[in-house]
Amino acid sequence: AADVNVTYDGKAHSISVNNDIAGAAVYYGATALNAENYNTSGNTANPGYTEAGSYTVFYFVMKPNYTAVSGSAKITVSKAGQTVHVGGITAEYDGTAHAASAEATGITTGAATGSSITYEYYKGSVTAGNKLTGAPVYAGIYTVKATAGETGDYNSASAEAEITVTARPITISAGSATKVYDGNSLT
Repeated sequence: AADVNVTYDGKAHSISVNNDIAGAAVYYGATALNAENYNTSGNTANPGYTEAGSYTVFYFVMKPNYTAVSGSAKITVSKAGQTVHVGGITAEYDGTAHAASAEATGITTGAATGSSITYEYYKGSVTAGNKLTGAPVYAGIYTVKATAGETGDYNSASAEAEITVTARPITISAGSATKVYDGNSLT
């Protein structure tokens, strides 16, 4: 049996024992198998592993009048990449924070990965320099970096978007009045 190396895809992966003897029985186990323990420690069901990690599968192949064969193979399921989607924001100054929202998707388009997402905000159009303590409030151009954390099956990933807070126009209005000039202020 050969080792199996795959990237997490949500599917179960098993080893393949090449058995060219008709009627031979193959037993699988989590510990080494031999003629003394194959029927108590082994199972004829080939285990499949879905989650990222490294697994060793032991096997024992036997048939009366044949020399038994035993061994092991490793299944390695590597973590998959995830995609972070973060939307940009354009808003007029209103005195409130303009926080971004993001989601992380994995192997199935649109399926959430379960990662927690953290946000970092920066003054300017790049994620270098003036890091803010929270979402931007005041007029200016900002960058948000959304990072989806590593999970059991996914590596961490991040994405950036721009947040633009435009200045709010000042509106001035005055009432109209008329008065004959007398040297005093109009009130």
